[in-house]
Amino acid sequence: MSETPHFSLAGLDDPHPVPMEPGILAANLAALRERNEPLAARIAATDLPATWQARFGIDDFPTWQVGGAWRCGTTAPWLRAESVAASAGTEQNLALASIGTGAELRRLLARLSPQNAAFVFEPDPLALRAVLALVDFQADLRTLRVILLDGPPATDLRRVLDQVPGLMPPQRIIAPAEVDAETVTRLRQACEQVGTQVLAARQQVLQDLREAAPGDESPPYRLSLLAIQPDARTARVAREFSRALTAEPAATASIHTGPPAAHLLDLALRIYPDRCRNLLTLGPLPAELPVPAGTRHVAWLLEEPGTLPEADCLAAGTPHLSRILARRAPDRARIDLWAAVDPPEEDPREVTRFVLCGDLPDMDEQRLGIVQPTHRLIWKAVLRQVTAAAAGRSLDAQAVLRQAERQAGVGLELSALRARMCEIIRRNLIPRVVLETIQGSLSETAAPWNCVGSGWPQDRRLGDSLCTLSESQWNERPLAIIFVGALAPPLQDLLWAAAHQWPILLVTSDQADATSVGPILEPDDLLAVPLTQLPAACARLQAEPKIARERAAAAGTRLFAAHTWRQRATQLLRDLSAAR
Repeated sequence: MSETPHFSLAGLDDPHPVPMEPGILAANLAALRERNEPLAARIAATDLPATWQARFGIDDFPTWQVGGAWRCGTTAPWLRAESVAASAGTEQNLALASIGTGAELRRLLARLSPQNAAFVFEPDPLALRAVLALVDFQADLRTLRVILLDGPPATDLRRVLDQVPGLMPPQRIIAPAEVDAETVTRLRQACEQVGTQVLAARQQVLQDLREAAPGDESPPYRLSLLAIQPDARTARVAREFSRALTAEPAATASIHTGPPAAHLLDLALRIYPDRCRNLLTLGPLPAELPVPAGTRHVAWLLEEPGTLPEADCLAAGTPHLSRILARRAPDRARIDLWAAVDPPEEDPREVTRFVLCGDLPDMDEQRLGIVQPTHRLIWKAVLRQVTAAAAGRSLDAQAVLRQAERQAGVGLELSALRARMCEIIRRNLIPRVVLETIQGSLSETAAPWNCVGSGWPQDRRLGDSLCTLSESQWNERPLAIIFVGALAPPLQDLLWAAAHQWPILLVTSDQADATSVGPILEPDDLLAVPLTQLPAACARLQAEPKIARERAAAAGTRLFAAHTWRQRATQLLRDLSAAR
């Protein structure tokens, strides 16, 4: 189903039937069964009457005609849903007073952050059956971004919140037009009453956990990994390391993210009862949740934080970060913790395309804050400077700005303005121009190409980042994946590509770009070329792909011999045990 349905008045005259796909209902019920078996059984036992006919609305959203009338009185459920969802916030859990057509829920989920959920109060199993037969919610049901409730609101809500101690109560009621005011009032009262009771009870449990005596039975090498509300790349690292830890009996692992992990009690219940002697955290530990007495806290960092966390030991997720930590915290214990993925289960299928990896930065002057006439004049000169120099040499933001000021005949007097403009040039303009130059070179080749990163057209984009690619995408080996050395590609992205035996082409602006890929990868693991030589390099890869693929295969074999997460997990447990 498209998220931007086509609008056609012709649908009023001849509504098109929806081809029924039993797999949608089966997948939804399977996901619901994991969380609420009784409700899934009630929905499965409900039959749709023959008078219910699945039809596309005039906005192409699938809905129902019931005896000639449209479900919820609308021929455009998707457009109607926009008005229902317009008042919803993006950072709070919501209560939807009816399942409606399903479009309302889909709209709300598109607005909500991944950490928030929608509670749907719908007592009619026929309405639930109708929506779940047409609209795919299986992923949201499984992750508790959607919670379906068909019983008394207060009773059902309390049951769910007691079962999932990290799930926050709904904070706002969303009611479609067909829900009467009395029902909304009862629902609001139930949510407020249950929410107050549950949060008070959780605070008491937290207090009891804090005051409990530390345990003595856990062995000194016991390790627990917690990944706390990670971004996509951090979550991928956490999953890889969690998988490696499962082979170690002394270790436990959990990824603390999504709606079920929004309340602090969920994290407390993972830390305090187990009393592991070593706690490895990815992400900052909340200040109101101190590390249990007797526990050694290792804070694992994948990028430089503004303030170093309070922890017994700092683990560096990249070589660059290791050097920074050695400089900023010379007296703190430190562990180097980076690796490649474990070997893939099957050999990738070779495909004849290139993949360009990098986020295409925003260049909208309004959003960048370049609105004053003087600033816009300098910005135009900056654009000319960077575009002219992009293909020839390394670019320095401050030098570019000074030259642009001379050309424009005006300057930025305030140091804060200069610093802001230099940052925009460095983080937005230079990467944009370099990536667009590479895009132009790829367009001249005969091979197809795609991008990984944000900002690219949808028809070119494989995903937002390498860490979000599916297993099927990883199992396709392109002619080469292209990184830009000047943009400092994350080490984990390079390692994932090398471990999956993707030939790596590093576009460099100077020799330093080719030598800064870290101690795991070696110069022979990738092909480094200046930007001006990229078209010729792509042509050689098309003509003789075997050479690059043999290089990539050798790199992957070497990585698996000494640099897998499983090996890192074993070594980490040894180090932690020895430190005791």
